[in-house]
Amino acid sequence: MSLSPGFWDDNARATGTMKEIKLNEYWIHLFQAVENSLEDFIVLFEFWKGGDATEQETQDAYNKAITAIEEAEFKSTLNKPEDDKLILVQVVQKVRTGRKCFCACIPCMVKSKVGL
Repeated sequence: MSLSPGFWDDNARATGTMKEIKLNEYWIHLFQAVENSLEDFIVLFEFWKGGDATEQETQDAYNKAITAIEEAEFKSTLNKPEDDKLILVQVVQKVRTGRKCFCACIPCMVKSKVGL
């Protein structure tokens, strides 16, 4: 597509198209990772039922599949442009001797109206 004549004539449109392609590739690879983890678990589960795989191997495959699903689910909730922003969170913990402050940068869903 990027090699077709005239594609790069409108640089902004071409760049937007390339970003969209990269984003789609990202989601496809993420989905494939989830699919592969699930397939691995299903195969090991069948082997375990037949006595050809250990329970630990099957449990490890299950945990890997669950982790892949949870990661994909988490990433799908943070897929808007404003989700790239970070906020500084300050947690104040009272201790007998006084206060301790812990700061951390975390991704959050911030509306662009906030001005960050």
